[in-house]
Amino acid sequence: MNSFPSGRAAAVTRQRRFLFVGVTALAVLGAALGVSFAGDTGGTTVAVNSSSTNFVFPVGAGLASPAPIAALKYTGTSGIVSPNFSGTAANVIVPKWAPVAGSAGSVTTAGDIVVFDATTATLADHTSLRVTVFVTNLDKLQQAYSSFAFPVNVYRCASTCTTTGAWTQASAVIASPPTYLTNTDGFVSFTLPGGYYYDLAFDTGGSFYTVSTATAANLNPSFYFTALPL
Repeated sequence: MNSFPSGRAAAVTRQRRFLFVGVTALAVLGAALGVSFAGDTGGTTVAVNSSSTNFVFPVGAGLASPAPIAALKYTGTSGIVSPNFSGTAANVIVPKWAPVAGSAGSVTTAGDIVVFDATTATLADHTSLRVTVFVTNLDKLQQAYSSFAFPVNVYRCASTCTTTGAWTQASAVIASPPTYLTNTDGFVSFTLPGGYYYDLAFDTGGSFYTVSTATAANLNPSFYFTALPL
């Protein structure tokens, strides 16, 4: 993956790229983290705030989920009331971590972020789905973190997705998991073979170094998802 330029030029370059993607992609969705803080410590919790399409289903309380799915890799049956993720946010398991100013940290609670529907019925005469996850606010994150590497993994389930154990690591997508979403590479892309539902999640681990928690919004990655049938 290519590294973005630094500083103001990087911000302009990223904005242009995201605007271009927003025009050309078939399925585009946004996501953000919600945070509460006390002093110079706090916890981050992913909370998705956009609608869905027939390919992309962000994980968040009250949002749409694919009808046949009753559980994800980390979100159990109490978190999904098909065809929606539970209205109770506590039952939807999303990634969490606790940044502390002047300290290193890592993702402490693994969780689900977005579901991609690459089933045969949805893809029709296509054979795969090309998906990309962008971080759209690297300029703000760089004010809070001097570096970060969030561990991204992809899990798949064919049809009977009724337990967390039904989801297995998609080795055809990531041969040696996890891959990392970093402050220098602001996106990750995957080609998802058809015939499955896919759950993109953050596993535990990775790393980040927090330089400031003064502005809560700067700690919150904003994501932009695209999906293109191939």
